Amino acid sequence: MRQRLACFLAIGAALAALFAAGVAFGQANQSNTWTTPGNQTVGGFVVMSPNAAGQAVPNGNNVPPGTPITASATGAAAAATATLPGVAGKTTFICGYQIGSTATAAAAGNATITGTISGTLNVEMGTGTSPAVVSTQSTFTPCVPASGTNTAIAVNTANPGAGGVISVSAWGFQL
Repeated sequence: MRQRLACFLAIGAALAALFAAGVAFGQANQSNTWTTPGNQTVGGFVVMSPNAAGQAVPNGNNVPPGTPITASATGAAAAATATLPGVAGKTTFICGYQIGSTATAAAAGNATITGTISGTLNVEMGTGTSPAVVSTQSTFTPCVPASGTNTAIAVNTANPGAGGVISVSAWGFQL
């Protein structure tokens, strides 16, 4: 009888501990403020980014870690490429891009983002009939890393066609 009582008490203690952990977890998930490792209290969601050691740390003001970089290019009746350069010992990340295109006739084509960690990204882009400009853009959250250190990431547009004008911009950071 004592063994059963001891077993029931152990099960009861385990259930109480699980209940307490569940309540604490539920309260944390419904919290609108968080304490950072630096003892700062912040509201809402906390954006995390890798630091130089690869640890996730709060990213104040949604500013990317590392060195911010941008690239931009234009073209006339030809494709254009904006390249975020690779740097020795660092990884390049792309956080977003924007393509604007116009030509004498509307068209669609495939833009590519090369040099990324899992291979080429393909994006359908449009070209508006002049003077209309079709804008194709995306922001990556989280930012997408290059396939390795010292590797560039390029955003390559499609050819806008006859009488076409195209612009492409990309932004990111190196860490």
